[in-house]
Amino acid sequence: MAPIETSEKENQVVNDAKQAGEDAVATKALNAPQLSEQDQAAAVRQLKHYFSDANLTFDKFMRTSIQKNDGWIDIDTLAKFNRVKQLFPPVEGSDKSLANVAALKAFVKSHLSELSGLELNESEQAIRRTEPFVASDDWYDRTIVVTGFPRDMNTSSLIDDATEFFGQFGTIELVRRRINAHTKKFKGSILVQFATTDEAKQLAEKDSVEFEQHTLGTAMVRDYHDQKVKAGDFISEDIQQSGQEYPSFIEWKKSKRIASLGVGEGKSLVDNLVVVKGLPESAGLADIKTRMNEEGIVAFVDFNKAKRQAIVNFKEAIAAKVIEKYGGEDALEIAGEKVEVSAATKELEDEYLASAKRFINHISGSDNNNNSNNKSRKRFARGKSGNRGGKRQKA
Repeated sequence: MAPIETSEKENQVVNDAKQAGEDAVATKALNAPQLSEQDQAAAVRQLKHYFSDANLTFDKFMRTSIQKNDGWIDIDTLAKFNRVKQLFPPVEGSDKSLANVAALKAFVKSHLSELSGLELNESEQAIRRTEPFVASDDWYDRTIVVTGFPRDMNTSSLIDDATEFFGQFGTIELVRRRINAHTKKFKGSILVQFATTDEAKQLAEKDSVEFEQHTLGTAMVRDYHDQKVKAGDFISEDIQQSGQEYPSFIEWKKSKRIASLGVGEGKSLVDNLVVVKGLPESAGLADIKTRMNEEGIVAFVDFNKAKRQAIVNFKEAIAAKVIEKYGGEDALEIAGEKVEVSAATKELEDEYLASAKRFINHISGSDNNNNSNNKSRKRFARGKSGNRGGKRQKA
């Protein structure tokens, strides 16, 4: 079927109707309710905040955006930000993913004198800093960590509430929620950046502060970082120091597993290993680990279901003690039946180390995929005969 031809007059009618619709939306936008003085002040603060040194240091999107276009950010881009949409709600008939763009542009133009350090381009469609942004690490010595918030609290207004509360202790430049990069959940702590180091130190020296019925702890971020390093904890990106190298979460987790399972390079585990043979068919990984934990803390169990044998690695060198205790008539019982215990040979130690390392590499690889990771954890933690391959199970 041939396309239906339309006359020039008909096209003009369509275009006129389209323009009328756009004009109607624009009229609604400009006639939207005026902001209160409080909201006007909030809008000025928010727009200045986006371009501030404090925000650009951590806001990768804004930082990369201004680098692409000689510092300019389209006002249409700012209209996509949630805080802007709250202040300039979309009007009926417009794109709901954008703020009231016409009202936002009019506001920027009329309040430019209050937006110190910012300027409009000639077309009045974009905004930028009058002075280029220069990255700096001085925020580190002006920032404190505040801990003690409930991890399950509603944090939707936390930034605003914390900014207002901690403002009594000095000039606040930035408040950041601390979010677990892997679970995306609130860590129960925030970072509060002050204008001066003295302001930050004065608050950090307090034993605690009361905020909305919560008793909170405070510490300089540098001190908090050093304590975490000393404890061997993972150092998340939001508190890392410039110029230092840190392991990724996967690398850190793998090293912790290696340490906990005692499989470090060149380390002999003979004094920690007990070989358990003759396990009953009904015995599972949980039975073995639960029973052996009564003798000492178990780091890892390599369970060969087909051989009915397990190599148990204790965190302490108590293998000889366990073998002496159950090597005679007073045999060890697991799942209601007597089993044989003996020392590990060099060959069995190598077998255990290889198995433990395979397990570490398997789980570390699975950490990149939550679904795979969950399945792997369940499979290795269950200790049931349903283990894939029906051979080895680890705990």
